Amino acid sequence: MRFPGNVRGLLRRLTRETATTTLAVAIGLGGWLFGPAEPAAASVPGVASWRVDSIAGQPLPDPQRATPAQVARFFAGLDEGQRQALAARYPQIVGNLDGAPPQLRVEVNTQRSGDGRQLLEYDPRGDGRIAEVTGDLSTADRIAVIVPGVGPGPARKPWPGSSPGWPSTGRPPRSRSSGTATARW
Repeated sequence: MRFPGNVRGLLRRLTRETATTTLAVAIGLGGWLFGPAEPAAASVPGVASWRVDSIAGQPLPDPQRATPAQVARFFAGLDEGQRQALAARYPQIVGNLDGAPPQLRVEVNTQRSGDGRQLLEYDPRGDGRIAEVTGDLSTADRIAVIVPGVGPGPARKPWPGSSPGWPSTGRPPRSRSSGTATARW
């Protein structure tokens, strides 16, 4: 049986259209299957107290409704002592609040985890949620983001052996350049 026209072109087009349709369906069903994405700090214990609290006469930004830019402006208006006081009073919120100074988040979450890893995000509830950092995000010229897969939690480090050249310590090698940072979810 002979097909009219270019069979390879037809197969490429069919493959491309199938992939596009599959991606569109997956994205469209994502919210329905997995629920809406919620900021990590929005559901941790202490949010009710955070919402009615204030510092230096300013109300604290709502962790569920405030954008990262709004949170960043709020923290920029605080001095270091006020930032540290908020972090001590609400470590679960400050440690996971998008827009909070990255170094403050890492300090809070590293203390909370107790294992010395630099964590930009740390929520040990349920299956857990972590984002580990190597390098200095505030001074890096280049930042790599690695998402190892679905399901890794704080107790199950997905990194050992998952990428060639990574040592068995469970962490990727340290950056050779101070201008590079890595964040792994």
